[in-house]
Amino acid sequence: MVVDNFSFYITPQEYQQAQENGVRPRLLDQRVRMLGWKKIRAIQTPPKPQKSVKQWVEVGEQNGIKSATVRNRINKLGWEPERAATEPLRDKKKAMLEARKRRWIKCSK
Repeated sequence: MVVDNFSFYITPQEYQQAQENGVRPRLLDQRVRMLGWKKIRAIQTPPKPQKSVKQWVEVGEQNGIKSATVRNRINKLGWEPERAATEPLRDKKKAMLEARKRRWIKCSK
């Protein structure tokens, strides 16, 4: 596979085109240099709208759930924001016991 060194260089005109399409310079750099997108695709593909989780973070904090936990549940685990902000944290001891039970049952079969 031959890599063209100039495929990573983004001209000021290309940054301008991307900006007109709603793509910020940092996102354009990421797409081209880190994700390996072709420049035309990186410039022309508008960014996905960001989910606003601020209100759910506040609800979570009122329920004793840290903001990082609410964000992780939404962004990484794919939970619905309401569930992420309202479902109580699991007790660590109970979670460990449940995991051991599952492992023991799995091993005993």
